[in-house]
Amino acid sequence: MPSSGQDKPFLVYERPIDPANPDYNQGNPAFSKDQWWAGDQGLFLGGMAEVLDLQEQLWEVPTIKDDDPTFPENAQNMLQWVASGIAWLFDPTQVLHEATLHGQFRSNYAADMATGKGVMMRYLNYAMRKAELDPKPFIERSAVAVISSLDDDHQVSFWWNDRTDTKLGTNEQNVQHDDPRFLPTAQSAGLDALNAAIQYVKESTRSSASAAD
Repeated sequence: MPSSGQDKPFLVYERPIDPANPDYNQGNPAFSKDQWWAGDQGLFLGGMAEVLDLQEQLWEVPTIKDDDPTFPENAQNMLQWVASGIAWLFDPTQVLHEATLHGQFRSNYAADMATGKGVMMRYLNYAMRKAELDPKPFIERSAVAVISSLDDDHQVSFWWNDRTDTKLGTNEQNVQHDDPRFLPTAQSAGLDALNAAIQYVKESTRSSASAAD
């Protein structure tokens, strides 16, 4: 899903699709044209960042040499495009949201979808730094929103704040969660966001200390 701008941000679809075979479907529920998931973006970004960290070793793999002579330039571009594209999942206050969940993605499979923002937050700092982008506002403000979403029983909401004005929109507030796994999963995703903030502060403190030395 590219933008029309020069920065070429992209997002990864929640289900694979074969453009040469329009009838191809994989997974249950099946491919949905307008379905994106924060978890897929996080896994892709984390994987591409790791590829770049291992680029010297990977360049020795015959398949890479034969099929991608531009490596690692192509990998760097893909990381940059998706790292830019994830801004579409954050509201104007830099708090993370799921894109609108369709059909069974917001009912029977809601517990799976509830993991997504946590997965994104686990990889955000690593991947955005590798893409030479600043993760700080996304990590800090999402963590603050998670804490603010706590209810009287100290449970994290799936909807980290009450905004819906991301570029892709969201229906987190209307997701059905009869599945008993949904609420524990939402707690786990919130903890991932808080852990990402802790790790970011630790890394920033170490960097500042090293610079001072």
